[in-house]
Amino acid sequence: MQEIQLFDLGYCDEKEFTRVVCVCKYNGKYVFSFNKKRNGWELPGGHIEDGETWEEAAKREVYEETGATKINLKAICIYKINSFALLCYCEIIELGQIPNYSEISEICQLDDLPQKMTFPESSKLFFDKVKKMQNNEVWMDILDFKNEYLNQVKKIYENSFPAVERYLSMEEMISIVDTKLYCLVDNNIVLGFVYLIYYEDMIFVLYLTISKEQQSKGLGSLLLRWCLDKYKDRKIYLNIEKVYKDVKDFQTRKKRLDFYTKNGLYLTDFISEEKEESFNILSNKINFDIDEYRLLDQHIAKILKEPCSTIIKRNQDM
Repeated sequence: MQEIQLFDLGYCDEKEFTRVVCVCKYNGKYVFSFNKKRNGWELPGGHIEDGETWEEAAKREVYEETGATKINLKAICIYKINSFALLCYCEIIELGQIPNYSEISEICQLDDLPQKMTFPESSKLFFDKVKKMQNNEVWMDILDFKNEYLNQVKKIYENSFPAVERYLSMEEMISIVDTKLYCLVDNNIVLGFVYLIYYEDMIFVLYLTISKEQQSKGLGSLLLRWCLDKYKDRKIYLNIEKVYKDVKDFQTRKKRLDFYTKNGLYLTDFISEEKEESFNILSNKINFDIDEYRLLDQHIAKILKEPCSTIIKRNQDM
């Protein structure tokens, strides 16, 4: 058996993942797939195809190998055999038919691993890892803001953003109509949050941050991708400080831009100019309607009690 190494989330860039494996559960039972070619039971999973995110690959593989049409995913840890890969927990919400083209002939639902596993050692390692985390209730959730989170969120807010960027007090943030504050929580500990402003079919991400102690663990990606998936039918916008080569902190700004584009946002062709700073406008949609965005900007300005921005075409050269 080849050595299997386990690593915490964030150990490597998600672009290095080549595979994803899922420990799946449906109606309180674990789900296993029988591979007719390899003549054994397996955990659903497989290769991440070119252009796929790990979430897209997991959803595709779980559908192809169980028939699941609706699932919730939690990244558990990174593992390495020959290359880096991701172990996930998958809660199946809706279970359909296994597609005809699948290598899987049937599934079973059990409380423990079945006999005749194709890869018994790795399957047991992955299965035990997930069960241990479940028993310890070490699960992160993204929840609506609660008053009991106030002090924790306020501390993260103040540590993440300088005073000049804290346009609203925490009390204002949780009371303004047409806004939403979601918290990333683990065992009642707030690890980060995202603050959204709604206007018609558009959403503006005003703040997205992870506490300094929890950074570089992939949690920012988790929170952003959750937001993009939850509101995939709406137009989502987010602004970052303009990235251009002559600025002193170019590498920092470029790294921030790379983070957002890696996680599902597109760099638009427009700039939002304010009195002291200019911002690149990012969106989850390729097409950008400048007149529509100006309406959103007016709505944001009213909430923040700030002047409206000037929206211009950006210089393509960074």
